[in-house]
Amino acid sequence: MTDMAWITAGGFCTLIITQVVNLYTQNRNRKWDLQDRVLSNKKVSQVASDLEHSTTATDKKLDALAIVAEATHTLVNSNMAVQLKLTAELSRWKADQTNDPEHILAAEHAERLLKEHEHKQALVDSQYGSTVWCR
Repeated sequence: MTDMAWITAGGFCTLIITQVVNLYTQNRNRKWDLQDRVLSNKKVSQVASDLEHSTTATDKKLDALAIVAEATHTLVNSNMAVQLKLTAELSRWKADQTNDPEHILAAEHAERLLKEHEHKQALVDSQYGSTVWCR
């Protein structure tokens, strides 16, 4: 073979080897991309599952807190109604006993506060449903 034939054969072999290496590299990269996509999909699925579980747990906790808040609000309103009623009745009793103008004003003020509270509570009860509280 002549030098030119050797150079041509060498160039041709180099071209073939380069193409084989390129094909191998592309195939390997495709496999890695596929593996990366599969791993990414698994991670996304896991994150979605964790988020759903976390959201469900959070919803349950918030529902429990809402129940506690409702019960606390009912209790506070009940205690407020009891306190206002006691204050109004004792103020009225004292005003009736003493006929002192200051005591009469205090009794009227206490009775007005009780009526305002009962009116506000009636509005809340009509809007959100009746709750048990002392009147």
